[in-house]
Amino acid sequence: MKNPFLIFCIFILSTLFNNPITAQSPCVYQTDSNGNSQWINGQTGEPCPFPILTAVPYLRINPDARSAGMGDVGIATSGDANAILFNFSKISFSDQQFGISTNYTPYPKRTTILSTVNSHDISINGFFKLDPKSTVGVGLRMYNSSIILNDSPPQIGNLPENRKASDAYLNLSFARKLSNHFSASLGLKYIYSNLDIAESPIIDAGNSYALDIGFNYQNDFSLFKKNSNLSVGLAIKDAGTKMKYGLGFGQFLPTKLGIGSALKTYLNDKHSITFAADANKLLVPTPSDFTFTEDTGAFEGMFQSFVDSPGGLNEELSEIAYSFGAEYMFKEKLAVRAGYFSEDPFKGDRKYFTLGTGFTHKIFTWNISYSHATNSTNAFNLNKTMRFSMLVNLEKLKKKE
Repeated sequence: MKNPFLIFCIFILSTLFNNPITAQSPCVYQTDSNGNSQWINGQTGEPCPFPILTAVPYLRINPDARSAGMGDVGIATSGDANAILFNFSKISFSDQQFGISTNYTPYPKRTTILSTVNSHDISINGFFKLDPKSTVGVGLRMYNSSIILNDSPPQIGNLPENRKASDAYLNLSFARKLSNHFSASLGLKYIYSNLDIAESPIIDAGNSYALDIGFNYQNDFSLFKKNSNLSVGLAIKDAGTKMKYGLGFGQFLPTKLGIGSALKTYLNDKHSITFAADANKLLVPTPSDFTFTEDTGAFEGMFQSFVDSPGGLNEELSEIAYSFGAEYMFKEKLAVRAGYFSEDPFKGDRKYFTLGTGFTHKIFTWNISYSHATNSTNAFNLNKTMRFSMLVNLEKLKKKE
């Protein structure tokens, strides 16, 4: 039997990154005369938003400020120490021997009729090339949130007003350059989640293991007599066991399949411009109602996620989120970025423009980004969110010595 306390806490954390159903818009499941079924707002008759909720939803949010400034693209852009966040295989084509990065996101306070949430996200990543073809990487990410409950659904009962959630993961990855144009990577991730439900003796901190798989193809060519590079990538992220909190059932991880491409053109020896685009789909079953699926296995659910939407192919396609971005670089030291992220209104409704900049001085590179939501009705759209990153090129330090 499902624990309503646990589901409510996961629901609150999930709303940081989706636009879910609220108590002000009750939804009912209806089937028309043609046999088509969908969730309808019982008050207005309009279709209801139906986002897919998962455990540890922060994994769906990109902490890298460079990528964030470009609409959250990252599967096929040039590799650096943050490559492990998207597609580690692309690091095989980097000229750097080793490097590290730190990322920090202080999320703006989010308030709904149910809760007020304060949260922040910190990650540290690094890589080292064992030889010209083999690279190892490590990543550590920590997400912490403080939840102040304004109200509790009657079926849950009275809950403590203040909650704290702590999540983290450790990622170990290996990338191999298979040819002059193709590389692959494999990563193992341990994920920890503590919802701080101290009042429940049967609910513990959750643990899960997941795999990251990546592929990258790159080719240099001439475009309008300008030196250019085309990169195409594919990545499967967080494919692993369900997150269990000491109970007999578990919640799906936000496993996703992503494809991306990036085109970088050198206008001359000082100026370059990159255009990139990504498409990502959650490999998580669409639930038959606004609850969590218990009896479907994690890997079975990945395949089921392509054919299980009540609305058929159109709804499956609506579960794809798109990112578009551009980056201008001056002497590979000063960057200006812009992008756009789009998600279907009924699958999360995150839509925002992004801007970013970055500059390099000696061994350090600093990046900063800002996102502005285009949908003011969604309070969880990463609106007015700033992300910060610092990368250290340790190879430059070695050369100085």
